[in-house]
Amino acid sequence: MRHNEEVVNEQLADKLPWPVERSRFDSPHVKANLLLQAHFARAPLPMSDYVTDLKSVLDQALRILQAAVECGGRDYPRSPPRDQPRLPCRPWWTSRPTPAGCTRRSAR
Repeated sequence: MRHNEEVVNEQLADKLPWPVERSRFDSPHVKANLLLQAHFARAPLPMSDYVTDLKSVLDQALRILQAAVECGGRDYPRSPPRDQPRLPCRPWWTSRPTPAGCTRRSAR
């Protein structure tokens, strides 16, 4: 977190689909959340430093997801437990076409 970034984070949060805790704009966890939301929503980032930060968050996110899959067991990617919901193929707030490899049913 840089000096006075909580103000920029608050402005960015107002443009994104999912709310964040308003009292925590100075938290690096909230900033990572906002950067990921902006990436998936294809929202413009407020300054070039945020582009660099987003690249760092995305690089780390892949390792975190890989660790989650490994902790979930070998069969997790092929057969998740019935009580665990699958990730959607596209975000609910966009009306863009369904990506290749996803069916209309799995994108709902």
